[in-house]
Amino acid sequence: MVIFLWLSIILQMFEMLGFALELSYVSILRAPRPLIMIRFLRVFLKFSMPKARINQIFKRSSQQIYNVTLFFLFFMSLYGLLGVQFFGELKNHCVLNTTTDPTNITINSLAIPDTFCSTDPESGYQCPEGMTCMKLQLSKYIMGFNGFDEFATSIFTVYQAASQEGWVFIMYRAIDSLPAWRAVLYFSTMIFFLAWLVKNVFIAVITETFNEIRVQFQQMWGVRGHISNNTASQILTGDDNGWKLVTLDENKHGGLASPICHAILRSPHFRMVVMFVILANGITTATMSFKHDEKPRHTYYDNYYYAEIAFTIFLDLETLFKIWCLGFRSYYKHSIHKFELLLAIGTTIHIIPFFYLSGFTYFQVSIFIFIQF
Repeated sequence: MVIFLWLSIILQMFEMLGFALELSYVSILRAPRPLIMIRFLRVFLKFSMPKARINQIFKRSSQQIYNVTLFFLFFMSLYGLLGVQFFGELKNHCVLNTTTDPTNITINSLAIPDTFCSTDPESGYQCPEGMTCMKLQLSKYIMGFNGFDEFATSIFTVYQAASQEGWVFIMYRAIDSLPAWRAVLYFSTMIFFLAWLVKNVFIAVITETFNEIRVQFQQMWGVRGHISNNTASQILTGDDNGWKLVTLDENKHGGLASPICHAILRSPHFRMVVMFVILANGITTATMSFKHDEKPRHTYYDNYYYAEIAFTIFLDLETLFKIWCLGFRSYYKHSIHKFELLLAIGTTIHIIPFFYLSGFTYFQVSIFIFIQF
C-alpha cells in the first residue's frame, strides 16, 4: 500500500512538471489508493481472541474461498468455451436490399427496431420482405463488446449473463441468429450453475466462516447471556448447540383471558390460520383487474368490497383477541403490535363506504401480510 502511495505522489509530481499527461493511462496507478480505508477499519474492528486462533480461522476460510473461486472460474471458462463453440460471431442484421457494403452501414439501412437474423432459412429470425440478412463488419465500439466472438469476449459476456443483468437480450440475440435450442440449453444451464449454484456456495462459505468464529468465541467465553431489550417479545439465547428464540415471560400475562386462550394464541395452528387468511386475501386482491370500457370506477370494486369487509373483520378480531389475552398495556408496548393496531384501525376506516375510494386505500388488509411474516 505504501508503494502505491509513493507512486501516486511521484505521478502527481510528473503531471505538475509536464512529463505526464493529466488524464493518461498511467493514472491507473492511483486506483489502489482507496484501499487505505482498510487501515481505518482496523482501528474499529478488533477481536479479543488469540492471534493464532484468528490466523487459523482465516487460513481455513481462505482455503475454502480459494476452492470456491476455482469452482467459479471453471464454470466461467467452460461456458466461455461453449459460447464460442455454440454461437461464435453474432453480427447478422436485417438491412435493406439496396445495402451492399457491410462496412458502411447507417441507421437508415437497418430495420426498426434493429433486429438480429439468421442466414439459415430453417432456423432463427427471417428478415421481412424488402430486407436481407447481412453480416456487418463494424467495430466493437459500434456493435458492442458483448458476444461470443473469441474467448476473452465470451468470458465477459458470460460474467454479464451470470449477474442476471441484461442476459435475456443476449439470449434473444442468439435465438434470432441460430437454432433456438442452443440458446435455451446454454443459458438455462448457465443461470443454474453460475447465478444460483456458485453464488449460494459462496454464501455458504461466508456463513460457515462466521459460524466458526461464533463457535470459537463460545469456547472462550462459555454460555453467553441472552440478547434482549425491554420491548422484545422474544429473546435470543445461545449455547454450544447454537442459537434459538425463546418467548419472553410466556406464562405471564396481564389480560383477562383464560390459560386456554393463551395456549391458542401461542399455538402454531392459530398462526397457520391467520397466514391462510392473509394468503387468501392476497390472492383475492390479485385477481382484481380493470378494463378501459368507460364503466364507472366503483363497478370494479363491487364484488371485492364485501370480501374485503370479511377479511377486515377477521383480522380485527385477531387484534382484539391478542389485546384480550395480553392486556392493552402489554400488547401496546411492542412495536410490531403498535403497527398492527394502526393498520387495523386504518383498514376498518377504509371499508366505510365514504372512505373506500379515498387515501385510506393504502391501509388495505393485504398489507397485514408484512406484519405476520
